[in-house]
Amino acid sequence: MMRSLVALLPLLLGLCAGGAVARADAPDLSSPKAAAKSLYQAVDRGDGEAIRAVFFTETDAQRQLADAYAEMILATKRLADVAKTKYAGAAAADALALGAVPSEDVKRIDAADVKQDAADHATMTLPLATRPMTFRKTDRGWQLVISDFAGGAPDRIDAQVEMTRQITAAVTEIADGIEADKYPTPHDAEQAIQHRMNEVMTRAVRKNLPATGATTQPTTSGN
Repeated sequence: MMRSLVALLPLLLGLCAGGAVARADAPDLSSPKAAAKSLYQAVDRGDGEAIRAVFFTETDAQRQLADAYAEMILATKRLADVAKTKYAGAAAADALALGAVPSEDVKRIDAADVKQDAADHATMTLPLATRPMTFRKTDRGWQLVISDFAGGAPDRIDAQVEMTRQITAAVTEIADGIEADKYPTPHDAEQAIQHRMNEVMTRAVRKNLPATGATTQPTTSGN
C-alpha cells in the first residue's frame, strides 16, 4: 500500500508535466476505458474536480481517501510545473518534470483488456501492468474504485489517508523550496524529494506494525 503510492509519484509527475490548469470538464465515464482516459486527461489539465469525479467511493472514509488522493495528484502537478519553469533547459530536470512515463502511455488504454464480470463491475488490465484497475458502474457511469487504486483496505484506510496527505505536504514543501531557490539544481531538488519520501515511508512502516495498525471501521453511506 505505502510503496504503491510512493511508486506512483513519478507516474503522476509524468502525466502532469506541461499541462495547463483548465476549467473543469465533466469526465467521460461511458466505459472503463473512457473513465481511465478521463483520469489521465484530468491529471494533465490539473482538474481536481474531474479527477475526483472519476473515483468511486462508498463510505466517508473512502471519500476522504479520494479527496486526499486528488490533492496529492494536484500537488505533484504543481511540482512538475515549478521544476519545468525553474530548471528550464536542464536535462537533469527530466526526473522531476517528466517522470518515468511517456505520453504514449495513454494510448495503451485502447489496447487494454477489459473484463466485465457483473453488470456493475469490471476490471481493466493495461499492457505490461502488474495489476488490473477495478471499476464500478453507477448512475454517473463507470468509476475507478479508489479503495483498490489507492490501496485503501478498510482496516488501514485512515493510515492511507494520513500517508497520502503527508506525501502531498512533502511534495508541496519541495515545490515551495524550488520556487524560493532553495535547491540550486534539479539534482538538489530530486535528492530532497527522495529524502522526504523516505521519511514518509519510514513513518508509515512504523504506524502499520501489527501492534499499532489502523482499526478504522468506515461508516457506509451513498456515493
